[in-house]
Amino acid sequence: MEVLHQFGSEEQKRQWLEPLLEGEIRSSFAMTEPDVASSDATNIGLRIERDGDSYVLNGRKWWTTNIYHPNCRILIVMGKTDPEAPTYQHSR
Repeated sequence: MEVLHQFGSEEQKRQWLEPLLEGEIRSSFAMTEPDVASSDATNIGLRIERDGDSYVLNGRKWWTTNIYHPNCRILIVMGKTDPEAPTYQHSR
């Protein structure tokens, strides 16, 4: 919910944040990866690359919270858009 609140457009907030807050839909979180101790976000290896107006996610996730809930409609995926960026740099 915080990601949508801080970074979502007004349209995205209406479509996704309001139903989340009302309990109508659920979200899911994908961070862990099979080959690293990925509870440490600095180990994330999944790449996120822009392809025109879309993004391509290239990597594997090992565990995703809440993914099998029947009302799960949003998936937050941890990945890297710039593998050369300093370890603790965040992009907006």
